[in-house]
Amino acid sequence: MPRRFDEPSYRRLFAVVEAKGGSTPADQTDAFEQLILYSKNMYAVQHNRRLLWGITACGAVVKACLFGPNFMLASTEMDLGSEEGRSELVRLIVYWSFCELDKLGYDPSVRFNREHGCMEIDVAPPGNGDGTGKQTFYSCEVITVAERVFGRHTRCFIAHRDPASAIERVKVAKNGIIIKDAWPEAAEHAKDDDRDEARYL
Repeated sequence: MPRRFDEPSYRRLFAVVEAKGGSTPADQTDAFEQLILYSKNMYAVQHNRRLLWGITACGAVVKACLFGPNFMLASTEMDLGSEEGRSELVRLIVYWSFCELDKLGYDPSVRFNREHGCMEIDVAPPGNGDGTGKQTFYSCEVITVAERVFGRHTRCFIAHRDPASAIERVKVAKNGIIIKDAWPEAAEHAKDDDRDEARYL
């Protein structure tokens, strides 16, 4: 049964923060494990996320984390007990405040339309990776969500050309389509595309 776009708390989060009182290796490992679980929940409800940011704070030690489809990066330790560590954290927050949405991990081709309360999805014609001739569809239901931390994060939507049909959840057989998201076309030949899942595995 398709899932409806309700309003869980994870939908509004930009990044997750896991804080622990201690700074032992066990505390840091526990914080990373919690961060991974939270990130999985964010991917499941934020249908326009390609990448996720997170922060672990264990005592006075802070690390920034970036989750991608096939990787997790963690920064070096930022010691809030030192001026240098505090400066690094402030620089990171300032960067987040001013950088473009795609750098924050959002897919610009999938947006939440507040006026209609549904997702707005831009679809380019096959073989036209430059975005020209794109069509916009609307969806209030998702069949498949990205419920894993790592992997391709496939999502499938029941979509319509007009928001009214999406809001009324008109059956696909009547005038809807199914959109499966995909990574953008690569400029290189398919055999050289390093995003290929089979080659990666």
